[in-house]
Amino acid sequence: MLKEKYRKENNRKEWALLSRSKPQRVLKWFGVQKPNEERVAKEEQRVNYFKKVAAKYEDKLPGGLADKKTPEDFSAEQVEKGVKVEMEHTDDPELAREIAMDHLTEDSEYYDHLAEMEQKFEQKVAAKYRIVASTLDEVQNALEAEFDWTYVENEDSDSVRFDNGNSSLWIEEFGGKLEARGVNPLKGSDKAKLISKLTQLKVNIEGLDK
Repeated sequence: MLKEKYRKENNRKEWALLSRSKPQRVLKWFGVQKPNEERVAKEEQRVNYFKKVAAKYEDKLPGGLADKKTPEDFSAEQVEKGVKVEMEHTDDPELAREIAMDHLTEDSEYYDHLAEMEQKFEQKVAAKYRIVASTLDEVQNALEAEFDWTYVENEDSDSVRFDNGNSSLWIEEFGGKLEARGVNPLKGSDKAKLISKLTQLKVNIEGLDK
């Protein structure tokens, strides 16, 4: 049955499909927006199919946390997510289901939380190793906006080149890092300003002409 219910993890009320035999058990969270009848009916069909599968369930891992439980004791959605994840480690769907149930006994939304952690990790890695092309674009935009440099077309996707009529500047990618070279005969305050900007953009300036 469909009902609006408080979801502790999100600290708000959300629409949920509840078990008719165990009304406290959530079969599916829909979020804050009330789902239409077609979406609810589709989810109920999925749950009914899940019940048929659960009726044939046999414990394959005695001694697990979920030994006294069946798949029907958990959210069908969470078990399905769990089976998909655990199938990465086994080719036995029934074993994968039981491993998933053990995890869900500890945390009823284990696989949602696992997905959130993986997403945060991927975002952290992406932030640390950003695509060099986007960083090169940032350098190009900054130099064109703040300095009298002209961007020179370059077929090498791992570098950008600028020219101001008297000297040239290259920003190149080496091993995931950006390095600058050239700029002679820039001197004094112009060169100091350029070095300050490149340092701010985290470009290695050791290759600049002294």
